[in-house]
Amino acid sequence: SAPAYNPVDSGTTTEDASIEKLLSELNEVFEIVAAVPLMDEEEYGELREHFMKGPGLDEIDERGYSIKAGTHRIWKGERDLTKLTEGVDTDSALILQRILLHTLNIERKVREMITNGGVDPDDEVESEENSEPKK
Repeated sequence: SAPAYNPVDSGTTTEDASIEKLLSELNEVFEIVAAVPLMDEEEYGELREHFMKGPGLDEIDERGYSIKAGTHRIWKGERDLTKLTEGVDTDSALILQRILLHTLNIERKVREMITNGGVDPDDEVESEENSEPKK
């Protein structure tokens, strides 16, 4: 017969829980990191500088992760997760995977905008809702 289910033995370690928490807490930061190469210098210069040349990525690495080299490779166009995560620990690999997913999502949106004649499909839905005649 099968052993009794033990909720403590769910396979989730404290480490797993902490990286999940970090991924959740810093999700918006990782999305910003993914967008850095596309940021307008005039509008987002300070933010760009913070991550590209400033302490932005170092602050994450100081928490014990190694994402700086992989992130720079993503910014330069690398999309192969295996190459990006070569030689880094699992948690760092998960962070790099998250940044890569945001990057791919941003690239998809940019392609859709170009196809759509420069209009963000997400904005278009909102403007259609707002353009209904008011009664």
